[in-house]
Amino acid sequence: MGLILSILAALGGSVAGAAVRAGINIADQQLRSQGKGAGKAAQPMMINGSLVGGVAAGVVADAVGGGMGLGFWLGAVLGAAGADRLDWWLLERVGVDRDALIAKARQAAESAQRQARKAVPIDEEAVEA
Repeated sequence: MGLILSILAALGGSVAGAAVRAGINIADQQLRSQGKGAGKAAQPMMINGSLVGGVAAGVVADAVGGGMGLGFWLGAVLGAAGADRLDWWLLERVGVDRDALIAKARQAAESAQRQARKAVPIDEEAVEA
C-alpha cells in the first residue's frame, strides 16, 4: 500500500514540478517580449506530469523508506527537470503521434468550454421544490 501511495504522491509532485517549470517559462517569455509586440497573446501553458518519472520516484521513495513526502518531492524535481519529455520520447518510439494527441485534447477542451457557456444556471426556486 505504501508503494502505491508513494507513486501517487510522486505523480502529483511531477505535475506540480511541471507546473512550476511552465510558469517560469511563461514569465520568462513575457519578460523577454515586454518591449516587443506588446499586443501578442500569450502561448497556452502545457503542464504534463511524467508517468515514467512518477513511477520511478515513487518506487525509489518506497525502497529507501522515505514514504509519500519523499515521493512527492522526487516527483516534483523530476517534473521541474522535464521528465515528461522522456514520456513523449517513449510514446514516439512506440508510434504515438504527439501532435495528434494534443490536437484532440485541445478540441475536447474547446468543446467542453462551448458546452459550459451554453449551460443554463439552475433556477433556485426549482431546486427548493
